[in-house]
Amino acid sequence: MRGFRYIIVEPERGKLWPLNLFRPSFELVYGFKRVLEWYKTMLGDPAGFSLPKRLSPLQGYIYPVAKEADVKLASNVRPALLGEVLDTIKDGEAAYEDGQFVVAKGDGLIKKEVHGFLIKGPWELQKSLLGNAPDRSSVMPELPPNVSIDEKKGPVIIDRDVLVDDFVKIEGPTIISSGSRVSSFTRISGSYIGIRCRVGGEVERSIIDGYSNKPHYGFLGDSYVGMYVNIGAGATTSNLKNTYGTVRVNVDGFQLDTGEAKVGAFIGDYSRISINTSIMAGRIIGPASYVSGNVDSDVPPFMFYGAPIDLERFIEQAERFLKRRGLSLSSSVKEVIALAYKELNATPGMA
Repeated sequence: MRGFRYIIVEPERGKLWPLNLFRPSFELVYGFKRVLEWYKTMLGDPAGFSLPKRLSPLQGYIYPVAKEADVKLASNVRPALLGEVLDTIKDGEAAYEDGQFVVAKGDGLIKKEVHGFLIKGPWELQKSLLGNAPDRSSVMPELPPNVSIDEKKGPVIIDRDVLVDDFVKIEGPTIISSGSRVSSFTRISGSYIGIRCRVGGEVERSIIDGYSNKPHYGFLGDSYVGMYVNIGAGATTSNLKNTYGTVRVNVDGFQLDTGEAKVGAFIGDYSRISINTSIMAGRIIGPASYVSGNVDSDVPPFMFYGAPIDLERFIEQAERFLKRRGLSLSSSVKEVIALAYKELNATPGMA
C-alpha cells in the first residue's frame, strides 16, 4: 500500500464502451486478470468506488462508497502506468486525457492534459495478453495422454476441476479457469478462459470471460468475449483484413486506427452468436444482442437480429440461459439491465 486512500471512478461510457454497459471497466480482464486485481496488487485495496447511474444498484451492495479519499483514479488506466500516473499531478490538480478523467488529488480544481495513460480501446484488453503471462505453468487435472501442452511461448495454467477431452492442443501463455471444459479436437493458444466456460474449435490470442460457451468448431482470434455469451457452431471471427492493413475500431463514436493488423471481435455480456455467423475484423457486438449471418458493422446493445429487443423478453431469455448453468439473475443485476435499457432508449445515439 502506498499510504493513501483512493477511489476508483467509473466513466459514464469511456473507451471500453459498450463492454462496460452492465459492469464497471475494472471488472474486465486485462493481462490474464481483472483490472481491479491489478489496482489492488499495485496500490492496495481501494477505499471505495464511484459508479454511473446505470450501475448504481451495485453501489454499496458490491462496491462500497467512500466519502473521503486522497486520490480519485479512473477505472480504465493502463495497469502498468498506475504508479506513473500518480506522479503526473500535484495536490489540487486533476488530469484528463482527450477530455476523459484520469486522476485527481485533493479537490482537483486545477486541470491539466495528459496522454497515453488510459486504455485506448477494447483491443488493448486482448493485446494485454502479450507480455503479461503468468510466471510458471500449473496443470492440475489429470489429462488424457493424447492432449498436447506446448510451453515454448509461455506457461500453461489449467485449474484443478477443468475437464479436457481427447486430442486437444494448448499452447502457452494460456490460463483455463475453474469449472471449464475443453472439447475434443480443440486448439487454444495464448488465451484466457474464464470460470465455467465451454470451449471448442480454435481459440487464438483471445479472452473468453466467465460462464460463456463456445463449445463447437469455428475460429475465435484476437477477440474479447464477455460473460454469459453463447457462440454457436461454425461461428467465426475474422482477425485480418484482406488488404493486410491495420484495423479500425469504433471507440465512443470515433473510428480509431488500432495500429494493429490482427484485431478480432469484441462481444458484450449476454450476447448470442448464431451458428455459422461470420464477424468481420474490429466489429463490436453490444451486450444483450443477438446476431447471425455476416456481421460487417457494429451492433448496438439490446438488438434481436437487427431489431430492438423488448426488455422483458431479453430478461426472460437471459434467465433461461442462466438456469441451464445453475445460475440466476439477481435483483440488483436486473436493475442494472433495466437502467441501461432505459438510458440507451432515452438518449438518441447513446448506443
